[in-house]
Amino acid sequence: MSAARQEAAENKAEQQQSEREALSRIRDDYNGQLMALQNDYQNSLNELKVAEAELKASLTNAGYNEFEQSQLDILDAAIKEASINEDAARGELRQAQQAHSKSVEFRKECSNALDKARAAFQQEEKAVNKINGLLYPGEGSLLEFLRANVDDWELSLGKVIRPELLERSDLAPEMTTDAPSDSSFMGVKLALTELDTPDYAFTEQTLKQKLQEAELRQAAAHAAQNECEQRLAKANEEVRNAELVVTQKDNAVKSAEATRKRAQQDRDTVLSEYQQALSARKQKAKTKLEANQQSQKQAKAQFELSRDEIKDQQREAETEHKFHW
Repeated sequence: MSAARQEAAENKAEQQQSEREALSRIRDDYNGQLMALQNDYQNSLNELKVAEAELKASLTNAGYNEFEQSQLDILDAAIKEASINEDAARGELRQAQQAHSKSVEFRKECSNALDKARAAFQQEEKAVNKINGLLYPGEGSLLEFLRANVDDWELSLGKVIRPELLERSDLAPEMTTDAPSDSSFMGVKLALTELDTPDYAFTEQTLKQKLQEAELRQAAAHAAQNECEQRLAKANEEVRNAELVVTQKDNAVKSAEATRKRAQQDRDTVLSEYQQALSARKQKAKTKLEANQQSQKQAKAQFELSRDEIKDQQREAETEHKFHW
């Protein structure tokens, strides 16, 4: 009996050992499944996390790509160059306008000078005509008669026939019964020495001398007038040339301004296009990020579900094993 009990005890011990080993195998098997599931989940999660970080970085640092930025730089350089050219053109226009203003002012001075020269010439011309009229009187005139018939009339009658002499108070008039003389007329004696000889009573020799002097002045005035006319003509030409330059510079400004505006418009158009492309890229990255985060949630949920299923299967296997034994 002792040997039988010992054998039974040994058999039971072996059976328990086998049970423990079988249970351990069951647990090891399911622990292996859990470990494999955990590793697969962790690997997938790591990949998703890396992708998530890249997507977040791309959103944070989102900008134009190398080609887009190079094109914008080219357009910015074109705008800068066009602006510099426009500023230079405007500077040249201002200089042309200043030069035009100076030429207009100079022309005005020349015109005023010509007006004065013409007035001076006309004055000298009148003086010459007046002396000519005295030196060469009209046929049948009193002056012609006096010159032809009365000796030295300039020193007598010529001094008193002016009507304005009636207002003079320095001629010392007195009645005389003496025979007519150089200082008496119709019984009236006058102090002719108090009177200056009038222009028309000058001798022909004196008038010719005055005529020569007047003609010299007239010629000088005419030369001055001609010089002023030439200066005015030159000033007019300078004004016309200045106006032409102003027109050219103004057209250059308009052209430069149009070029700058076109360059700005080109950049605005390209920038709008690139902004739309950038916005689309951001939206695409955002959509991918949201999908990534959703995949992480789904992976976690699937992991937890699979883990729970394996644990349930393990519990069932252990229970069935224990029940069997």
